[in-house]
Amino acid sequence: MSEVSHPLRTGLTRQPELAGIPVFYWAIVASVPMILFIATKDLIDFWGLAAFAITYPAMLYVAKKDAYFAAVFIKSLNLTPATRNRRFWGGNSYGS
Repeated sequence: MSEVSHPLRTGLTRQPELAGIPVFYWAIVASVPMILFIATKDLIDFWGLAAFAITYPAMLYVAKKDAYFAAVFIKSLNLTPATRNRRFWGGNSYGS
């Protein structure tokens, strides 16, 4: 017999969202215009608004495609450290 997904279980396992995207993605969307604001020292600048207009739909698309992409990517980077011979081979080599 197959498991039936219950709506409560689905709601409890979802990532927290803000404005339709996960909070981690929202941090990226908010930090890009903030970095541009610090670089240009102009509160209402064209580049900050343009960066927000580009990053928000991009992160919304990524979140709708796979909401756990960032979490899986960060976890895989933490669990697979570089090997000692990486510089010699130009990549990780696991052969003996």
